[in-house]
Amino acid sequence: MVATGVAVLMLLACCIRTNILPPTFLLFRKENPTRQIFEQYLKEHGPLPAAA
Repeated sequence: MVATGVAVLMLLACCIRTNILPPTFLLFRKENPTRQIFEQYLKEHGPLPAAA
């Protein structure tokens, strides 16, 4: 009986998590201008040299 309750709670948690996390994740994924400049630099010049 307890195992069934735990299984139901886990199922609900997974459903809620998949419905909540993707929009929240996308909010933090927005690219700022600094990141765009940095990515453009890396595309043009390749990877940064390693510090000696």
